[in-house]
Amino acid sequence: MLRDAHSFYGYDAQFYFGNIVVMTSDDEAKGCLLELKGQGCREYERILICQKRTWTQFLQEVKNEDAVIKRVDLAVNDRVGILDIPEMVEKLKRGEYSSVFHQYKFYESGTLIGEGEENADARGNTLYIGSLKSDVYFCAYEKDYEQYVKYGKDMKEAEIRNRFEIRLKDDRAEAAVSDLLTHGDAGRTAFGIINRYIVFLKPDANRGKRSWDIDPRWKRFIDWEIKGLRLAIAPKKQDVLGDKLNWIAKQCAPTLKAIRMLDASMGEPDRIDAIIDAAHISPNMQKLIEQEMREIEEIVR
Repeated sequence: MLRDAHSFYGYDAQFYFGNIVVMTSDDEAKGCLLELKGQGCREYERILICQKRTWTQFLQEVKNEDAVIKRVDLAVNDRVGILDIPEMVEKLKRGEYSSVFHQYKFYESGTLIGEGEENADARGNTLYIGSLKSDVYFCAYEKDYEQYVKYGKDMKEAEIRNRFEIRLKDDRAEAAVSDLLTHGDAGRTAFGIINRYIVFLKPDANRGKRSWDIDPRWKRFIDWEIKGLRLAIAPKKQDVLGDKLNWIAKQCAPTLKAIRMLDASMGEPDRIDAIIDAAHISPNMQKLIEQEMREIEEIVR
């Protein structure tokens, strides 16, 4: 693993393998912190599969070691467009819901696109329900738009339309993991939390709000609990240079191509090749290359 003397959360140093990060401290009370964000989880799943373990087994071992779980995010992927985030926002504005939360935030983002380009009406909507400072809040966003912005993927071909995330910290995170380990049912845990905190309703002028039925679209979403959900395994090979390649493609490639075309037209040596040949690869970058080339089985042995 690579070592970085700069760390976060008051830790002294951090070690990382791809997007898997371990932070250490000389303060025994702090112990070690394992941080797995989205891509880190996908990469860690390759290790779990190699070790013939599941997320449930891993979490059980974490609990057995009396480790402290500081944060857990549970994500429900909407692959068919059941959720309509702008509609959810309008229902919140009209009070067509029942919730223990007292606030929400809505953000809409867009991309300036040239005439005739694909996804010309592209925009992204993100809804936060609950206070971002609390131990539990929800985040619903349009995953297809996120993938379009990050990687230029056609939104119509996106595998996931929307994502509904349950973000839990401290005691709430501990309770969610305990529930998952006790019942072994990810759907029960996730939708149990969702139903505890918010329900969208269908207004009825002839009845009081407490008698309103659940909104049909929302009912279709929460009925996933009945069908059963599991902790998904979608392992991915680490791609520590992926972000850099995306940055080059978006920010640098046109300039590099223009310089190469100019050199060719003037019969000059290729300056881009010369710059690359003269570049110095740092020890850390060399280790990243070595990590990319190794198979996970060699590391887990």
